[in-house]
Amino acid sequence: MWRLGIDAPAPGAGQRPGGPTASPAGTGWAILAARRLPATRYLYVACQASDQVFGFSIGAHGSLQPVPFSPVAAGDFAFGALVSPRGRHLYVTSVGAQGGAGEGVWAYTIGMDGRLTALPNLPFVDRGVDPLDPADDANGPVGLAFAPDGAHLYVSNFDTTDVSTFEVAASGALTGTPETRPRTPGNGPAFDSVTVRPNQGPVASFTVTAGPAGQPTRFDASGSSDPDGQVARYDWDFGDGTHQANAGPQPTHVYRYPGRHRATLTVTDNEGCSTSLVFTGQTVVCGGSAAARQTTSVVTP
Repeated sequence: MWRLGIDAPAPGAGQRPGGPTASPAGTGWAILAARRLPATRYLYVACQASDQVFGFSIGAHGSLQPVPFSPVAAGDFAFGALVSPRGRHLYVTSVGAQGGAGEGVWAYTIGMDGRLTALPNLPFVDRGVDPLDPADDANGPVGLAFAPDGAHLYVSNFDTTDVSTFEVAASGALTGTPETRPRTPGNGPAFDSVTVRPNQGPVASFTVTAGPAGQPTRFDASGSSDPDGQVARYDWDFGDGTHQANAGPQPTHVYRYPGRHRATLTVTDNEGCSTSLVFTGQTVVCGGSAAARQTTSVVTP
């Protein structure tokens, strides 16, 4: 996450971010988020004082150009900005620091040209149970972080000093979970940023017991591993033009002719992480790497 400070001092402990020191429209603390599409990259800035979100396309040498219909409205005192792991939606927290309407989480669909379209029924508000005040909604949303699989969004609340958990629908809509919002000891209210440890990528490993041409050759990938979950998928390329998708850890294959073949295994973990590094604009959500793929020579007599 990148944070840009313009003409406004950092908030002190126990003070809502920027409340009494809000600067003129177009300035103020801003949180940036980025999305990368196949041909174009986009940058988004949440502006606190003007209650808006600005979008820019990123051109050659990092130059910025406004996207169509930018800026768009957000709620009172827009603060945090975060792009979903798949790059389809932008989420912005509105703290409500100046007593205006729209405190909560605002959500937008990101178009192929970078433009933002607000989802219906905004803002999203956590109506979950506060263990210290069961009638209290979450107040002062500030920080945002996605679970690596994109199924849940976590929001830190400045005023209620707790963390909300939202379920994320395919449409991008948010639904607060019924569980209590956990608090942590400390001086508050002062919750600010929140982050989630990235999903670590899996490691492929297999052995081969080669059979003669026309007889089964046995593969064993039970040594493959995932540091923070389980290997969920095994995709095989047997090196003779034959591929077998999701064939499990112990397939067999019959080579028709003797010779040397380069067999390759690619593994994927239970959170969909494999060989690719997935970066959302603020953080890595999948630490995928080349370790998720192994190639071994198979000699068929």
